[in-house]
Amino acid sequence: MLYHKDTGIPKRIRGSVPTGIKNIVYSRHAEGEFYDKNGHISLPNVLNFAECEVIEVTIFGTVVDKLVLRKAYNDTHDLVVVVIPSNNNDRKVWFAKTVWLNHKTDTHKTLDKSRVPA
Repeated sequence: MLYHKDTGIPKRIRGSVPTGIKNIVYSRHAEGEFYDKNGHISLPNVLNFAECEVIEVTIFGTVVDKLVLRKAYNDTHDLVVVVIPSNNNDRKVWFAKTVWLNHKTDTHKTLDKSRVPA
């Protein structure tokens, strides 16, 4: 089930979103985005969830399956990271599927509301 900030992420789902600092391992695709249309992306080795805005949460059963996070990157851009929880029991290592930079002023709406529960 997909939940998005624009349609509301229920408290029970938000409560299942991890907190703290997670080590990040990047996919080849994400590493390929090292340079995007906005320039060089310096990929962080860790993400502090307290510094991230949760954009999307995908739940499979009762487990967080995927998160889309946005965090400050520099004066003009935010970093968007799509992360998948690790299979490690401690869940301290997460897999970054893809990354990109968004202008801080970019608030365009691309949400397909048919994929999100009403």
